[in-house]
Amino acid sequence: MSNRPRGCITRDEIAEVAGLLCARSGAAERAYVQATTINGEFENPIALTRAWVEVREVQEQARKDAAHYGDDWQDHMPYRPDLFDVDYHDYDFEADKGRKTYTFIEDYDEAEDRRVALDIIRRFARRFPLTTAERNSL
Repeated sequence: MSNRPRGCITRDEIAEVAGLLCARSGAAERAYVQATTINGEFENPIALTRAWVEVREVQEQARKDAAHYGDDWQDHMPYRPDLFDVDYHDYDFEADKGRKTYTFIEDYDEAEDRRVALDIIRRFARRFPLTTAERNSL
């Protein structure tokens, strides 16, 4: 058995999380999940955010901080391995030691969202085929 945290969510919450694929650029879409237990321990509700929304918000805050302090926005990026691939380079030059390189994991892309949404629909359709009456009612 894995030591990774496990959370439980309801059917309705699964639908809400899948609904994050409907998020549009400029909207801070989140899904709220009760997460009744994690590793068997009761937890408070949590908010799940699309990665591109979270990345945009973190980057905007770093730019605001940089403008306030008059330096580079990358110096204000938090260490967030859950959002970014963070490389710490150990260059020979003193000025470049400890420099961080950020790779953003996801951008807003409707075509990619459509591809994933279609994949989800196909999986559900294979697992739970609709009757003719149900299909006609849509």
